[in-house]
Amino acid sequence: MISKLAIVYQLSIDIDFKTYIFIGHTFDLLETQEEEIQKLISNKHENKKLQEKFNQLIEKKPKLLGLHLRFKTLQALRPDYYPSNVLPMLMKELEKSFINTIREDYKGRGKEHLILND
Repeated sequence: MISKLAIVYQLSIDIDFKTYIFIGHTFDLLETQEEEIQKLISNKHENKKLQEKFNQLIEKKPKLLGLHLRFKTLQALRPDYYPSNVLPMLMKELEKSFINTIREDYKGRGKEHLILND
């Protein structure tokens, strides 16, 4: 049996021709997608910037939410290849690395405000 992948993901929200992004990591992407969307719909997401942008999107009453809210895999790892005590730390570091890399790229283009990670 193939185990689930450990994934660093990007959640994108499109509002008025701007794409806001949030980077996270998970050990079960399908479950995380459902949980993230439920938290956002319930107005209970722990990331206030992400919640604020989602609320702005909902105010616009999009006909198809999936066209404005997307998950993308940035990196996937097979948990079987890593000791169980190392993988969570590795995933946090990969997430930070993606955030920093994207932030530097966006900062150079004057678009750092589009990154919703605190």
